[in-house]
Parts: sequence; structure tokens; C-alpha cells
Amino acid sequence: MATATVAHCYYCFDVLSAKLDGRPPRTLAKIEALLVAQKLSQPDGHTAVTNGQTNGQTNGIAPQQPAKQVETPLFVTWKKTSPSEEELRLRGCIGTFEAKPLDSGLKDYALTAYVSLPLSPPCDAF
Repeated sequence: MATATVAHCYYCFDVLSAKLDGRPPRTLAKIEALLVAQKLSQPDGHTAVTNGQTNGQTNGIAPQQPAKQVETPLFVTWKKTSPSEEELRLRGCIGTFEAKPLDSGLKDYALTAYVSLPLSPPCDAF
């Protein structure tokens, strides 16, 4: 099972941003490559990405050939805050224990979590 990485978070934000901007989102592999190029790291000292094969390993090595798609349970949660609030509030969430392809699953769930939770005001941008 894959563990969420900084790259997964960036990818979900990029998917949402791309939808709102009317552009295609970057792939998870592209996000990972950009983070490796920027040498972003996590608090534990590992790079902020998987190994480019989205298999949950945090070794920062880019793949030499197309990666095999990993399937894993997925959960995406959006939280929001405003200048007057000190705590984050739930904006939307979705998840499954059923294994889903990581790239397409995160893409679908990032958008679904953003627009479908009844607690959230409707998003007219879609």
C-alpha cells in the first residue's frame, strides 16, 4: 500500500487548479519530476516524491521506463480556513478501501471531494 507523499498533495491541488483554469492537469509523474528537480524534501529528509513509479517508495529516483500503475485504497480530504478562523474546517472528502489506480484515482477523488460534499457551498466553476 502506498503512503501519501508531498507529490500526491501537489498533484491533487494541480488537478483542481487545472479544472478551474480550463487546462489539462500535469501527470503525477510530472509533478514528481518537478519536485525532484526542485529538491523539495519532507521533514524526515526523504525527497517529497515516490520513485516516479507511484509505488509508495520515497527514494526520489526517476523511472527509466514507463511505470507500472499501482492500485491502492485512496482518501482525499480538502480542508479550508479563512483569515477569521484559526482551525481548518472540512471542505470535502471521499475515500475507499477498494484498490484504485493511484494516478486516476487521485485525479477523480480530488475533484469529487471538492464538489460533492453537501457541507460545502456549490462550486459553479464546473
